[in-house]
Amino acid sequence: MLITDQLGIDSGQHVHMKEKYQNSKHIVRPRLTRRERQCLQLAAEGLTGKEIASKLNISTRMVRSHLSQARKRLGALSTTQAAVRAVRLGLLQDTNEG
Repeated sequence: MLITDQLGIDSGQHVHMKEKYQNSKHIVRPRLTRRERQCLQLAAEGLTGKEIASKLNISTRMVRSHLSQARKRLGALSTTQAAVRAVRLGLLQDTNEG
């Protein structure tokens, strides 16, 4: 099961976006910091900000900051959208792939 399935994203949209990214010769892969990737990965796995903070031994304020910066870099309006974009761009692992 893909993360997009779990998040309720239309599979047709997923195929269209995947083709768009795969067929483009000018793929822009934003650079995320290690902490931005860690926070986004854990958020994609369903952890709350408080749980992410505890797991990474940082404050919830820093979690919010890292997620906010990741959303900006990925041009996403939500953390969910950022996580999906990051998975599609190969910046995060899709934890649902077998």
